[in-house]
Amino acid sequence: MSPLPPQDSKEMPPKTKEKRKKTGAQKKKENAGADVEVKYAHRLAVMEKELLQDHLETCQREAEAAQQEAERALGERDQTLAQLRAHVADMEAKYEEILHTRRKEKHLHREPCSVPRADSQGTQPHLLSKSKNLKKTLGGKLADQPRETLALPSLPSWSLKLGVHRATWTNS
Repeated sequence: MSPLPPQDSKEMPPKTKEKRKKTGAQKKKENAGADVEVKYAHRLAVMEKELLQDHLETCQREAEAAQQEAERALGERDQTLAQLRAHVADMEAKYEEILHTRRKEKHLHREPCSVPRADSQGTQPHLLSKSKNLKKTLGGKLADQPRETLALPSLPSWSLKLGVHRATWTNS
C-alpha cells in the first residue's frame, strides 16, 4: 500500500461547516416562502386600498351629481310656484275688476222693486188681480164654487218673508 499524501486542511473543509451551509440554505428557502407571502399580502392590501379609493371617488361624484340635480329640480319648482302665484294674483285682480264692474252696472240698471203687502183682510193685492184675470179667461166658472183653504203642512220660509199667510192659500 502506498501511503496517501498528506491532506491539506484547505482542501477539505470540516464537516460541521458544510452542515451549516446546508442548514443555512434550507433556512433561506423557508424565509423566501415567508417573504413571498408577506409581499403578496402587502400587494393585496395595496390593491384593496386602491379599489376602495376608486369606489369612494365614484360614490362622491355620483352624490355630487345627485345633489346638483336636486338643486336644479328645486330651482325649477320654485320658479314654477312663483309663476303660478303671479298667475293667481293676476286672475284675482281680474276677478275683482269684473266683480266691481258688474256691481256698478247692477246699481245703475236696478229698478226699484217692491213686495206687495197684505191688506187688512190678509189677502195679497197682486194675487187677487191674477185670480181675477184667471176667472175672466175661464169664463167665471170658478166664481160659482165655494172657496176652500188648502191643507199645507208648512209654509216655506220665503212665504213668511213675503207676508203670505196660510189663510190666503185657497183653491180659487
